[in-house]
Amino acid sequence: MLEFAGSLLYTGYMKNRSYRQFCALAVGLDVIGERWTLLIMRELLVGPRRFTDLMDGLRCISTNLLAERLKTLEQQGILRQRVLPPPAGSTVYELTARGRALEAAVLELGRWGSQFLPDSLEGVAPPSIGAFALAIKAFFHPEPAAGVHETYELRLGNEVLQVRVQDGDLTVQQGQTWKPDAVFYGEMPVFVAVFAGQIAPEEAVVDGLIRIEGDADALKRFLRLSSVPADGEPAAPGER
Repeated sequence: MLEFAGSLLYTGYMKNRSYRQFCALAVGLDVIGERWTLLIMRELLVGPRRFTDLMDGLRCISTNLLAERLKTLEQQGILRQRVLPPPAGSTVYELTARGRALEAAVLELGRWGSQFLPDSLEGVAPPSIGAFALAIKAFFHPEPAAGVHETYELRLGNEVLQVRVQDGDLTVQQGQTWKPDAVFYGEMPVFVAVFAGQIAPEEAVVDGLIRIEGDADALKRFLRLSSVPADGEPAAPGER
């Protein structure tokens, strides 16, 4: 009976390598454990993305491999395609409810992995908009955000990321939907250095690396609510 049930579990998505174990963790890794799969989901957690957006965010992936991964994830019900209404008319990929259910696990994995990050961006590509959104979510501190109602807009080169805090709850999205209380202008490497505590926000503003439109203290408030712990270690659950 278990052998029969196990064969049913593997039908449809165990065409390639598989652990072939009757274990939920093993089956889950069979679905999302292929190279690039979780990073594709990382990019989609910030919102719907076009194929070209995903190529830009993932950088080193080939077009054929990305197309293959997207097709597989769509067959598994983890993402779907949708055509945006006019005037855009573009085809985008977005996570289904099944795909979005993995967000908490992805955030915890990102927090855990932060202890292994290099000390600088030298020799590596700066984070994509999806990776930076993941970091903001992973290191959000809900306790000091209680009673806070603010929206921050980050202009990261050509990308726009909006961060809304509503009484301890956090929402991060790409694009410009909400009216922000403050807008921060700067390049991704600068924001990463400030977010990680390598550059003081005051220093970044004085040196012209970050420009603030709106409340001048908003950047410091944003960093208090969501930034890497000072000791570089992942925060314990009670410290978030």
